[in-house]
Amino acid sequence: MKDTVLAKALLCSALLILVACSKDKNISNEETDTPVQENKKYEYVYDNKTIIDFKVYRGTVNGGKDVTPEITPEELWNTTKLEYGKYEKLAVSNDSISELPYKYEESNYRYKTSNDSLYALKNANLWLWYGTKMNDRIEYIISFYAFARGRQGYSLTMNSYERGIVNGKDFFNDNPYRFKDVQSMTDKNDLVAWLTVKYTFKKSVQ
Repeated sequence: MKDTVLAKALLCSALLILVACSKDKNISNEETDTPVQENKKYEYVYDNKTIIDFKVYRGTVNGGKDVTPEITPEELWNTTKLEYGKYEKLAVSNDSISELPYKYEESNYRYKTSNDSLYALKNANLWLWYGTKMNDRIEYIISFYAFARGRQGYSLTMNSYERGIVNGKDFFNDNPYRFKDVQSMTDKNDLVAWLTVKYTFKKSVQ
């Protein structure tokens, strides 16, 4: 009788071990069979640069005057600055873009897309639109701007660039440090100028 009980106990133990091993094997197979998404990098090679907007206003006693035809971008921004954003190629992965060759600390940054729109992460909570990403190409926008205003004992000047579109609404508004409108530019040193360019990169054949 004892032998029979012992035999049954050993048989049950063996079955439990077999089931446990089988379960472990299934889990292992499931993990192995689950496809792992590779974070592949693709190269997009520089193709061209297009000016999509350029405007310059200078102040006069009668208000701002459009002098765009009389001036060139090089007179407002030096050649080195105007090369900002012109890279040989982009190395693009699932969640980042590296601008090659590296020139600035921000040459590698996180990005995301939505309906072909391309967004770059400026800080922990702010995504900025600055272009489009399609299967065969990437187009992104860089804007250069120059601004000068002197009023009542103070002066304000700016000359820089940023990703995305900069235009008149950034300088003609109700901000007390901007101009309400073009007619408000009544000092000869007043200046508002912006240049928006589009860089196109084409996907290289792998």
